Amino acid sequence: NHLRNVSLLAAKSWLTIVSVKEDFAKGSAMAINSIKEIMEAFPKNINLQRLALMALRNMAASIQRAKLPLDISPCIRPVLDAQKEHGGEIHEDCCGALWALMGVQCELDSTLVREVVYFAIEVTEIHILSSEHPFCEDVVTAGMAIFADTFSNPVNAMQVLGEKIVNIVVDVVNTTIYSCLDKKEKHPSIFQFGFCTLHHLCNDDSCRDIIVSHGGIVAVVDGMMANLENASIQENGCNILRRLAGNDIGMKLNIVEADGVDVIMNIMISHGENASVLSEAFQALSCLSVDKTSRNFIAQQGGVMVIASSMSTLAESVAVQEAGLAALCNIVSDVEEDILEASNIFSVVNDSLDHHAKDSSIQKKGLALLYNLSIRNEGMRFKLLSSGCLNNITKAVEIHTSCPKIVSSALRMLVNLSDTEECRKVLFDEKVVNLIIHAMMLNFENLKNAI
Repeated sequence: NHLRNVSLLAAKSWLTIVSVKEDFAKGSAMAINSIKEIMEAFPKNINLQRLALMALRNMAASIQRAKLPLDISPCIRPVLDAQKEHGGEIHEDCCGALWALMGVQCELDSTLVREVVYFAIEVTEIHILSSEHPFCEDVVTAGMAIFADTFSNPVNAMQVLGEKIVNIVVDVVNTTIYSCLDKKEKHPSIFQFGFCTLHHLCNDDSCRDIIVSHGGIVAVVDGMMANLENASIQENGCNILRRLAGNDIGMKLNIVEADGVDVIMNIMISHGENASVLSEAFQALSCLSVDKTSRNFIAQQGGVMVIASSMSTLAESVAVQEAGLAALCNIVSDVEEDILEASNIFSVVNDSLDHHAKDSSIQKKGLALLYNLSIRNEGMRFKLLSSGCLNNITKAVEIHTSCPKIVSSALRMLVNLSDTEECRKVLFDEKVVNLIIHAMMLNFENLKNAI
């Protein structure tokens, strides 16, 4: 078990075996400990260190696949020591090993976490900014990946690392994104892990301010535009923009000015059949429709048309329907009527309500959108009636009789449409009258204000 006194040849032979054998995960504790001891026994032999680091990387990957609970923290110290001993010559090997080790589910003490993060900061900066070291995609990718893994729990990471280190990490991530954009080369993995880091950080209020202060809005928008074909980057990017915007009108306008709407429009067109990307894009676009000017800009750019078209294409996707209805509800308030008609919005909303009649969330959002359209003018109410919306309104009440929000929205719609002969015919139908009375009795306390 103790390999400190073995010969160099025996150590190399053992490392060669453990670096290529995939079934060593079963005896991983013994194997990993042996690698650690060899690294500590031969710290100045760079070739042996490289072989050991490769073995650690492969072993950690094997442990991840097997989902084995194992304390790998003792192995991290020799990796950090190897980097200190051999510097840039061994950066790539150290990064690969640390990336894999950090992916194993294990609690690390705060001191070790800080050292790993400082290591990632150092090697990333060296290979991005230093003229003495060439740009190395694998090293920078690993650095970004270590950040992403460290900040998977941002609140805990903030407590362990402190605001100063978080500031440095955000600055390094944004600087890396800008640097890769300047190179005008495709480095999707770097962007992917960089965006993943920012996405995690957006879960903490104080971190969002840090991201913005380091130029995060422009970095994210430009990074998205440079990687339009990458669904993961676009999904994370839309989520980041939405979270950065929050409820701050000024921040939303900053994102619009940074071409946020343009990039989201391009995403919706490029990923028109990807439900997860579209649902995030719809939410981000909805978040940016803060005033009449922004809403009309989104509509003029084709936003309403693209959302409606995507909803028709992905009619089965609950996520797309929910996000699409919510976005349209925010956008269409004062959009020109010819744009609404051209988008086929009336048919799209009714199809969504009809197809997902039992989904309460879709019913709430769809009825809210119909209401927003109905209060515009008499001509709009006529178009809504012509689209057959009355059937969906009464059906929503029938299926969701005990849901006060749906009943309230449906009643508000019926009140808005009640000055038309077609609506009155429906309201005077005995079955509909009994349905409304029953729903009102069930939800009397919740409907007082509506009544």
